Order: sequence, then structure tokens, then C-alpha cells
Amino acid sequence: MKKIYLLLLAALLTIATKSQVLNTADAYLSDALYQQPAAVSGAIVIIGIDEKALSSYGAYQDWNREKTAETILLLNQSEDCRPAVIGIDILHSSEKAEEADDSLVYAAKEYGNVITACAGAFDTGFVETGDGFAYDNFQIISYEEPFEELKAVTDQGHINAMLDADGVLRHHLLWFSLPDGAVVPSMAMAMARRYEEDLEMPKVSGNGFWYLPYSKKPGD
Repeated sequence: MKKIYLLLLAALLTIATKSQVLNTADAYLSDALYQQPAAVSGAIVIIGIDEKALSSYGAYQDWNREKTAETILLLNQSEDCRPAVIGIDILHSSEKAEEADDSLVYAAKEYGNVITACAGAFDTGFVETGDGFAYDNFQIISYEEPFEELKAVTDQGHINAMLDADGVLRHHLLWFSLPDGAVVPSMAMAMARRYEEDLEMPKVSGNGFWYLPYSKKPGD
């Protein structure tokens, strides 16, 4: 029995190695075919948190939320160029300073065009089903969302980013489902839907991933 077991184990390892090699080759071929620089829409504006901002103001998690609130109000002040949607790619999962928290809630509520961040944590393991147990290779084990008052006045989109097996980020998790069946869209999907209701969704895998064609090369 030990010999049979060892032979089976060796065969499985060989299959797994070949599969990894083929998947890597397939990924690089897809990159060569589909990852081409392209123009982006001028309707999309990114206000980035760069190294200069971090060195001036410290870690973004510790920034005063009143500044975020002021930015939202500033972007919305003109009726002629008010954004269709504003996505805040920072997870505000807990209350901090009451006055600053209240200002952020007020700014998000005032114009109703803000998407806030949420995030899930995933693992593999067995889950209970009606017929016993089943193995789940994409099991959600925790979920963070905005503090209650901010959640009530905004829509949410997750900001999970997961690398492929070769350490490259080329697939985007368009959505995932919570244990209660609720579907959580990505922040990109939530913002795109707010901007264009009849948006055509890309084809996704069983776990909700789709191959993402970037508009620029790494570093651009």
C-alpha cells in the first residue's frame, strides 16, 4: 500500500507541476496578446495618495476624516461639473473622532454620489451544507464595512486585490457573496454601474474573477 500511495503522490505532484507550468505559459501569452497600452476616458479622474502626500501627512489611515469630507464637498460644489460618482478607496470601518466622523457622514449624504470601501478576507476549508460538508477553496472568513452611520448614507464596493499564483495582479474580483447570500460588488463595478446603469458586465469565473486589461504598462 505504501508503494501505491507513493506512486499516486508522485503522479499528483507531476500533474500539479505540469498544470502550473501550463497556467504560467497561458498567463504570459494572454498578457502578450491583451495587455496593450490604450487611451483612457477623460471622464475618469484619480486623486492619488502618493509618496509626497504620505511624507507630508503620514499614514493615510491616520488622516483626519474632515479633510476627506472637505474634498467631497469641494468636488461637488459646482452643479456644472459635479461628479457622477466619487469612490473613496480607504476603509473607514470604525469610528474615530466624533466631529470628523460626522463631517464625513454629512459630506457623503449631502449629494448622494459617494461609494465607500469594504473588504473581505478569504481562506480554504470545509463548509457545512444541507447534505454534510463540502470543500470550499474561496471561503469568506471575515468582512469589514464602513462604520454604521457612513454605511447608511453611501453605497459600498470592495477593494480586495488578489495576486495570481505567479505573483502578478492580472485578475479583478468583480464581486463576491456573503454567507447570507448578499452580493458585494467591487468598488470599480459599483462606480461603473452608478455612472452607466446599462453597463455590460465582463464574463467572470465561478469565483467572480475576470481578466483585467490594463491601460498602461507597470509604473505608468
